[in-house]
Amino acid sequence: MSNKNKYSYVGITLVILVFGIIFIPKIVDRISNKDVSREESRSTTLKPNEERDASSDLAYLVINGERKRVPEFKFINQYRDTITNEDYLGKVYVVEFFFTTCPTICPRMNQNLVQIQNTFQ
Repeated sequence: MSNKNKYSYVGITLVILVFGIIFIPKIVDRISNKDVSREESRSTTLKPNEERDASSDLAYLVINGERKRVPEFKFINQYRDTITNEDYLGKVYVVEFFFTTCPTICPRMNQNLVQIQNTFQ
């Protein structure tokens, strides 16, 4: 075995050791605090032939026992048209205020909204 191979193995071992020293305590802490999976941040997905009951009551955000609706809004879209909540009176609509280009949760949120849109088309 050449010296170059020996140094490679020592280097890899050192990286694994440092990783373990830094991250294993954090992983153990999250597991002991039951912070591994947050169910409230997970969305359920429909199976291809599964349908949801569209006749069920609408879900509202409840704050201090009072059902809240989407606040009035006014935005300018990519075509420079003004869009408000009045444009959607009498229609089913979902309002989600988030960035569409973030690299983490945004792609998943966009996909979930596409599923909702397809349900009501």
